[in-house]
Amino acid sequence: MLVRDSKARVAPRALLYTDLDRLFAQIVSWFARHWSAEITFREVRRHLGVET
Repeated sequence: MLVRDSKARVAPRALLYTDLDRLFAQIVSWFARHWSAEITFREVRRHLGVET
């Protein structure tokens, strides 16, 4: 699916998912949770010098 910001603040993103029985809102919710965790880890590494 293609997700776009209606105010064009963020570039469009393509979300690929193989389970066709899932609802759009559920897939976007999972992506948003995953993305916030990725940002948190990136910030920890940047501020504290923690390596992967």
